[in-house]
Amino acid sequence: MIEVISEEAFGHAALARHPVWSEYYDFEKIEEVAGWGVNREWLASELAFKGNGSKHPYYSIPIEKLPVTRMRIYFAASFVTKGGAQLKGWILQNGFVIGIHLSPDENAVFSRHPQLEKFNDKELGKLVSFLKINPEEVFPLSIVLDARLPDIVHSQTFSPALPRSQW
Repeated sequence: MIEVISEEAFGHAALARHPVWSEYYDFEKIEEVAGWGVNREWLASELAFKGNGSKHPYYSIPIEKLPVTRMRIYFAASFVTKGGAQLKGWILQNGFVIGIHLSPDENAVFSRHPQLEKFNDKELGKLVSFLKINPEEVFPLSIVLDARLPDIVHSQTFSPALPRSQW
C-alpha cells in the first residue's frame, strides 16, 4: 500500500512510482499511517531502518488518503520554463519550494522565501548550465501536478526570490 525509502532514494524514480510523498519527521504520524491499514510494526521498523538514525526517510501517500497535513509533503510535477523547456520534479508546501530534476542525483531547488535569494541564484546557475539557456528564459515557470489530486491546486506559476540583477 505504501513504500518507505531512504532520503537518498527520493527523486525522479520514486515520484514516477508514487506522485505524493512525505518526509518522516513526527512520531505521531505512525499512528495516522497505521490507520490507513499499514502494519504499525512494519512501518516503524522501515522508518527506523531507512532513516538510518540521522536522516529522514520518505513514505508514499496514497492519493485516496489526501488531503493530509504534513510538515513536508512532495507532489510530482511537470514544469515549463518561460522559454519552453520541459522539466520534471516536485513541489513542496503548495509550491513555496520546488525541485527540478537535473540528474538522478541532483536537483535545482528554488524557494519563494526572500532570505534565500543567494541560494536561489546559485541554483539558477545550475539550471541554466544544465539547460544551456540564459537566466531570462527560466522564470516564471508553469507548473502542473502529474496526478489529479483532490483539493489541491493543479497548476500554477512559480518565480523564486532572486537578487534584483536577475530581473
